[in-house]
Amino acid sequence: MTSQPIAGATVALENADKSGTDRIFMEALTDSGGHFSFCPLPMGAVFDVAVDAVSSTGTAYNATVVVNVPGGTDVGTLPLVAEIGTPNGPATIQGIVTALNETVGANIDVSTSALQSVSLSGGATRPVTIPLLPGSTSNIAVQSATPCPATGSPLGAFCAQYTLVVPASNPNVGSFSAGKITFSPPAKGNVLYSVEADATKPMSGGMTICSQSSLTTNLDTNGITLKVTAAATTTVKEIDFTGCS
Repeated sequence: MTSQPIAGATVALENADKSGTDRIFMEALTDSGGHFSFCPLPMGAVFDVAVDAVSSTGTAYNATVVVNVPGGTDVGTLPLVAEIGTPNGPATIQGIVTALNETVGANIDVSTSALQSVSLSGGATRPVTIPLLPGSTSNIAVQSATPCPATGSPLGAFCAQYTLVVPASNPNVGSFSAGKITFSPPAKGNVLYSVEADATKPMSGGMTICSQSSLTTNLDTNGITLKVTAAATTTVKEIDFTGCS
């Protein structure tokens, strides 16, 4: 950590939905001096702040997540720690989404996101949406122009592929309290992710279309817990939407 400003870092302002999962409310890039701001914000709102980056030379930084930040707060300097080791580039998560309406393929729009779980004080955990790094293709269209391969997917379904570029490390987590941020070391061990896919009707402005509008997996194509490594691609278990009218 050099304490130098990082330009072009992705900063996400997030708050929890009814399930307790942090969703991105607003997103911004840092300027040449590493600065960011979000304005205007709802009165009395409390947010979590998630930030990550990849350098011009391809080095990725750990995501930093700060929880319980009141709107209107100057959080000061948020540290980003470069990933160590060789290689030290970001990880890539890639997968296929399919759609069926009974026995025939269906056209849907899909938004995908990468989630990591962070530990909170008192032993609780919170799923956080990790800001995606350049090279990601998270919003995809499943349509008749992209039929599925002959094997491995539901018969007759349409398919599309997503790509999520993410830090290959566990987040650096801080908690805001009494005007200051206290950080805990990143969790050791495997770097685990979940992938969430949300399906909507094309050209509808977000109308749900499938029997389940949101599906999540934390498994790879071998049925093993989804974990990533630096500068490598991990393929995710296929996400199959059904009942898409």
